[in-house]
Amino acid sequence: MTPPSDPTADLESLRRMTSDVAAWLDRAAADAQAGGLDRLARVNPGVSQWSPRQQIDHAALATLSICRAVDAILTRAPGCVGPGAQQPNLQMILATGFIPRGRADAPEKMKPPPDVTHAATRAHLDALAEALGALSPRLVGARIGSGDGGGAARFPHFALGPMSTAEWLRFACIHFDHHVALAHDAADA
Repeated sequence: MTPPSDPTADLESLRRMTSDVAAWLDRAAADAQAGGLDRLARVNPGVSQWSPRQQIDHAALATLSICRAVDAILTRAPGCVGPGAQQPNLQMILATGFIPRGRADAPEKMKPPPDVTHAATRAHLDALAEALGALSPRLVGARIGSGDGGGAARFPHFALGPMSTAEWLRFACIHFDHHVALAHDAADA
């Protein structure tokens, strides 16, 4: 998937992906309750060290954090910075819409527990859907272009450097899709 570069389109894409993943998670939970194998709980080391449910939980938690970063930019909250040096990897990710597998390590607070439950992951997806819905009308009124992200305000990513609103939302689509693809690959293997 190559997400669109329009921030409102990226936000809508995230809303759609969140809904689709929640439905997939619910179907898998229903299958497991009906006596089937819980495909989302088992780790497939050939794909990832995380289970499919952990992948989804991480994607939801990270995207919630991105929503907070976008909110900080829109409100010019403390922690915002001006344009600054970004890691070359960020520009490659944004340009290609692709994150190479197995290259990054999530911060501890974004690592899901090995025994993450359906209920916890579903709650994170529900919170994400709510946060994305709350951002939607705010983006419409903001002056956000795909190039400048609404001005000079940026919010720093722990490893990739400062990003604008437009960059954060594009990155969120790419990152979410990356982890959903890993979850599907691990569940189907």
